[in-house]
Amino acid sequence: MAKGQFGARHLQKHLWKLPIPEYDATNRLHQEIARAGQAAASGAAQQLQNLNTLSTTIARRELRG
Repeated sequence: MAKGQFGARHLQKHLWKLPIPEYDATNRLHQEIARAGQAAASGAAQQLQNLNTLSTTIARRELRG
């Protein structure tokens, strides 16, 4: 954990405080982000099918690589 001037930083506790807007189907950027997410999920699912492993650790390593 990173140490700052006032002690350890806990970034994970503050990520949800970011001003992230709700999904708006009429917003072109939101549509692009949704399509990118769907493509990533589809690609990951296809990679997992080809792995034939029961190990979560191996699956995560392969998806990251």
